Amino acid sequence: MVIEQHFHCPACGKPMPTSEKFCSPDCEEAFKQRELAMRKQRRILYIVIAAFVIIWIVLLLKGK
Repeated sequence: MVIEQHFHCPACGKPMPTSEKFCSPDCEEAFKQRELAMRKQRRILYIVIAAFVIIWIVLLLKGK
């Protein structure tokens, strides 16, 4: 039993030919939307961390 060369769709995990990046246009769009959402969440996380660091530094300097 030989399994032919294939990739799995990064959006849904279904097997697909090696010549394709996604199994369907719907999966490609879903993947791009998920990627944009993750990028936005990461950016918000960095902003919140930076704000806490700045507040912490201001409070440290104000306490002296």
